Amino acid sequence: MREEELSNLQMRLANKIRAEKEARSEMERLRQELYLEEQEETARVMEKAEIETKIRQRLELRQAHMEQMYYKTARNEAEKQEEEVFRQQMLAKFAHDDEVELPQGCEMSEKMWKISKIVKIVKNAKILKKSENFKKKVFQNFNFFKFHFELFIYFKSK
Repeated sequence: MREEELSNLQMRLANKIRAEKEARSEMERLRQELYLEEQEETARVMEKAEIETKIRQRLELRQAHMEQMYYKTARNEAEKQEEEVFRQQMLAKFAHDDEVELPQGCEMSEKMWKISKIVKIVKNAKILKKSENFKKKVFQNFNFFKFHFELFIYFKSK
C-alpha cells in the first residue's frame, strides 16, 4: 500500500509538474505573440507616420508652387498694367505734341482731337475690363490655395 501511495503521489507530482510546464510554455507563447503584435503595431504606426509626412511634404510643395505661380501671375499682370499705363501716357504725349504742331484754326486737327479722345476712352475702358479680369483670377487662385491649405491642416491634425 505504501508503494501504491508513493506511486500515486509520484504520478500526481509528475502531472502537476507537466501542467505547470505546459502553463509556463503557454505563457511564454502568449508573451511572444504579444511581443510580435506590438512590433507589428509599431511598424504600422511608423509607416502611417511616414505616409502622413510624405503627404504633408507634397502638400507643402504644392502650396509653395501655387504661391509662386500666384505671385508670378500677379507680377506679370502688374507689369502689363504698368506697360499699358506707360503706353497710354506716351500716346497722350504724342497726341498733345500733334495738337500743338497742327495749326489752331484747322478743321482737321479738331476732328483728329475728337477721334483721339474717343480712342483714349475706348482704351481706358479696355484697361478697366482687364483689371476686372485680373481681380477674378486672383480670387480664383485664392480659393484654390485656401482649399489646399485646409486639406493640409486636415491631414496635419490626424
